[in-house]
Amino acid sequence: MIKSPLRFSIKWNNFFSNCDVIAISDELINMAIKLRQQKSMSVCDALIAATSLEEGLRLVTANVRDFKHINNLDLFNPIDL
Repeated sequence: MIKSPLRFSIKWNNFFSNCDVIAISDELINMAIKLRQQKSMSVCDALIAATSLEEGLRLVTANVRDFKHINNLDLFNPIDL
């Protein structure tokens, strides 16, 4: 258990140091717009789905309900393990 703000900060810095940052490109924005035109969804969900599709990444979420209508989206729900 993390007991101090410094330990908490160190844990998160270690976690994020292993993550890649993906820039939001014009292609991603256009894909997100198309996804929102197909079905009403939040801008954030549309950008998340578009990023997953564009980058060929599996989308890991417990919230599969908001994404299951999107064709070719590789969804994984860790709760189902």
